[in-house]
Amino acid sequence: MATPSRTTDRPGARTPAASTPSGSPLLAGRTPTSLARTSMVLGSSSSPGSVRRSVLLPSLGAERQPIVLDIGTVYTKCGFANEPTPRHVLPSTVELADGSVVSVFDWSESRAPAVLRDVIARFLFNIFYKFLLVKAAERRVVVCESLLTPTVFRSTLADVLFNNFQVLSVLFAPLPVLSLLPLAVNTALVVDVGYEETSVIAVSEGIPLLNSLVTVPLGGKALHRRISELIMKHGRAWQGGDLRPVVSLTSSIPEDVLEDIKTRVCLVACKSDNRKAATVAYPHEGIRLELDHAVRVQAANVLFEDDDEDESIPVAVLKSLSKCPVDIRKQLISNVSVIGGSSMLPGFKQRLMEDLRDLLKTKRFPRLQLKENRVVAIEATLQQTGGDFGKLNFITDSDAIQKHILTALGCEDKQIVDFSLSEQDGHITARVGVLQDVDVAPLLGSEAGGQRRYVVNNVTKKTSDISAAMAFHDSMFPANTIGWLGGALFGALDFLGEKSVSRESYLKTPTLPDWNCQPNIAVADQPAPSTTTPARLRSRLSLAGQTPTSTSVA
Repeated sequence: MATPSRTTDRPGARTPAASTPSGSPLLAGRTPTSLARTSMVLGSSSSPGSVRRSVLLPSLGAERQPIVLDIGTVYTKCGFANEPTPRHVLPSTVELADGSVVSVFDWSESRAPAVLRDVIARFLFNIFYKFLLVKAAERRVVVCESLLTPTVFRSTLADVLFNNFQVLSVLFAPLPVLSLLPLAVNTALVVDVGYEETSVIAVSEGIPLLNSLVTVPLGGKALHRRISELIMKHGRAWQGGDLRPVVSLTSSIPEDVLEDIKTRVCLVACKSDNRKAATVAYPHEGIRLELDHAVRVQAANVLFEDDDEDESIPVAVLKSLSKCPVDIRKQLISNVSVIGGSSMLPGFKQRLMEDLRDLLKTKRFPRLQLKENRVVAIEATLQQTGGDFGKLNFITDSDAIQKHILTALGCEDKQIVDFSLSEQDGHITARVGVLQDVDVAPLLGSEAGGQRRYVVNNVTKKTSDISAAMAFHDSMFPANTIGWLGGALFGALDFLGEKSVSRESYLKTPTLPDWNCQPNIAVADQPAPSTTTPARLRSRLSLAGQTPTSTSVA
């Protein structure tokens, strides 16, 4: 599988180094056969259609592929493991016996548990028997879940899968980790722009750092609300031959129409872009809405501008980054993965990167401006002054030159992040990157030993902060289905059953392992303020019979 490129603000996309999420507990104990089956999902062939046909038309003796579900607030993706795309993307709603249509997440503490169970049972029945057209019994199921999924929902979902549909096993896998599998990286900062909210969390070596979780109530719902406000306040519409204010023709705009307007005509512009978007016509209930620059471009500003609580998506990203250990911040900011349907607006990543750079120039996040987050790049030119003639010995001379440069700069070995030597036309250039500010004056004119002797005749120093390393992954896969694809990749592995909850063990002990049962990921020797538990997280903990507490973060 080709490694996806990453979007930067410079011409030419950078390509991240391919790595395998070996640190993830989900991927422990993988075999060569498992990895080979993973590559089959996007395997090479002479034509794109041949891979699709080989997946969708298996032989009669082929094993039953696991079912992969990504149940979102608005839409649900469903399909099978070992396939590159979901079979269906359907609304997360179901029709009850009384004819009412409710969302699968439309539950409250006052609602009887039997009602929630009935909703989930009807919803899964439609997925299995109306859309996927399979019998769920004796199949494994992979559920791509948010870390903020209420415990009562996932417990009821597991109970229905095991008792009503007799599935073989169920795996609840965190969506931020699964979304990194198609990117072939195991450490990244995942920004999930959903419908109700945007969540930001750091993943290090395949492990979600729960203390870095930050959520803001900004997403598709807030964007729809802003579009409706702008249309009703400033919009105009044609009715017959007359151009009238929209508010005089209709009292409200349905949610599905707002979503269609967002998908078809809205975009995100950088603050430095002063161009005006052209006005377009949108037919709606016998009238033609005139959607101008205010609706098409300015509506998306609600995601980037600080609200009454000084919250925005860029602020949430930097808050999450500042809670992470110092030694992985550069790796995280250089591997930002943006997922979620609302992030697919044109120009979203460019605007997010611009706002992040502007915030880093302010004093709002002093912890991201510490010297530990900066790299001092030093370039020294050396000239041979003695010793045996011939080319530079990159084994013996390199060690001696590196030791000499670090001694002259007053640096320790643990402070060095980069060192390289190059030779061209008899000139030797040493490049060093250190994590502390240094005085390069003692290095100029000093002599380095080895099999030969060299004198430093030119030194330059350049300091780069954390914003210089910022880069976003530009995936070839849609941002709204990349999490599901990660679940399909993991579902194709041989050891899926070992990581899942089997039906036998669940019927014996009807409990599910949860992330709050895992050992706490602490950051040592890092004083930090405490942060309160998010509202949805408090709800999940309380429903699980636990008491939410403040978490100390770095």
